[in-house]
Amino acid sequence: MAVRSARHYQANRAKVLERCRQRDKTAAGKAAMIRHATKWQNKNRPKIRAQDKLKYHVRVGHIKRQPCERCGNPKTHGHHEDYDKPLEVVWLCARCHKARHAELKAAGVTP
Repeated sequence: MAVRSARHYQANRAKVLERCRQRDKTAAGKAAMIRHATKWQNKNRPKIRAQDKLKYHVRVGHIKRQPCERCGNPKTHGHHEDYDKPLEVVWLCARCHKARHAELKAAGVTP
C-alpha cells in the first residue's frame, strides 16, 4: 500500500498539496495538526530537550558550530548520538546527517 501511495503522491503532487492546504485551514484540520504535534512532542521529549539545550549554548556562544566532520561543509547540524548528553554532538551537513541516520537505521539503532 505504501508504494502505491507514494506513486499516487508523485503523480498528483500539486493536487495532494492543495488538498492538504485546504484541510489545514479548517477547524478539524487545525485540531488534527495540534493533536499530531502534541503526540510527537510527548513521544520525543528527550530529543526536544537535547536540541533546545544545544541551540541555547550555540546562540549564547558557549559552543561554536563546526564544519561537517565528514566532508567539511560549513553549514551543519548537531547530531546527537545520545540525547542524555545534549552538548556532545557530531557536526554534520544535511547530506551527511541524513546518511548517518540511514546508517543507524540499517544497524537497527535509534538515537
